[in-house]
Amino acid sequence: MQAYVSYRVSTRTDLPSYRWAEFSVIRRFRDFAWLQGRLMERNAGVIVPPVPEKNVVAKYSFNAEFIERRRAALEVFLNRCAAHPALRQSADLQLFLEANEEVWAAEAHNGAGGAVDKKVNRLGLSLKSLGQSISKTLHLSTPDASVETTLKEDPEYERTKAYIRSLQTHLDDAHREAAALIKQQKEQAESLARFGTSIILLGNTESGKLGSAFAELGNQADSLSVDLNRYAEGTARDFEAPLKEWALTVGSVKKVMDARAMARLELETAAQSVNARSGKLKRLQATVNTPRDKVTGVERDLQDANRKHDAAKEHYEYIMSQMSKELARFQEQKAIDLATVLSNFTKAQASNCRMVADAWGALVPRLEGIKNSSLDK
Repeated sequence: MQAYVSYRVSTRTDLPSYRWAEFSVIRRFRDFAWLQGRLMERNAGVIVPPVPEKNVVAKYSFNAEFIERRRAALEVFLNRCAAHPALRQSADLQLFLEANEEVWAAEAHNGAGGAVDKKVNRLGLSLKSLGQSISKTLHLSTPDASVETTLKEDPEYERTKAYIRSLQTHLDDAHREAAALIKQQKEQAESLARFGTSIILLGNTESGKLGSAFAELGNQADSLSVDLNRYAEGTARDFEAPLKEWALTVGSVKKVMDARAMARLELETAAQSVNARSGKLKRLQATVNTPRDKVTGVERDLQDANRKHDAAKEHYEYIMSQMSKELARFQEQKAIDLATVLSNFTKAQASNCRMVADAWGALVPRLEGIKNSSLDK
């Protein structure tokens, strides 16, 4: 039997669409992943918050630290969804938050989960191959063209794309180094604990004040090791985890950008289709004795191509409008969050250094007293 972790999700809301003001449900990680995929699918142009990455090794070891960190990351995901002006009104979010087990099983697990994310992950390859195959067609200038087939990209948007790529690289680097720092802090705590034990054992071989001095030093080292380990856990929670979450959020931004690029490609392809049919119709109309039914058929094809072009244009313009607002919101929230994270990290570093200095400093007068009393003898 496969083991898994369940999470109790408790909600308090004043939205009138919900049946209760306070309630709770039980969900698994796959349910959170389903929700994110559904929100991405049904909210074009919206930067959907990320869920934590899967970690198969940690999952099956059921490490307590891994479980707690995943729980905290899932809580951040839900709170960001609930704070988003569009996502908080989502029927899918409401279903996730308030459906009982029976309703949830019937409505959510119908095979849709995960398909969206896989589709987006394939988008980069699709854009490359498709773009190469149609580029010669899209950039041709034909006398029969009736709609623009090549869209000019906004220079500001190109700069934003370059910024997002750079931001993800540097956030990934910062997160990796933060993880290394925390690992070092935990190793230091473990080393200090072993040092304290060895000093206490050494003190057991001595009697009188010297033995007491060793015992005091060892006990202080052991106590400090607990504090340092607790500090490392706090750094992981309050510094490393937010950096990781923002790195994943940038990944969500890139998915929306990929969706925008696909919408643009679909619009260009639709425009090329309109132009091809428009040109064909003009050639048929210019040809003597062209059968009327053949002209009528091409006219229907042109009407259908125009409808698809209009729909593609509307979709593309909607995504661009949404992205403009979403990117502004992303930048504002990032600035606030990361400034808070950096400030808290700096304060915690200073507090930790003072704590260590005070702990060791408190021992100095007592050990000096032992030394002086020994010299007097």
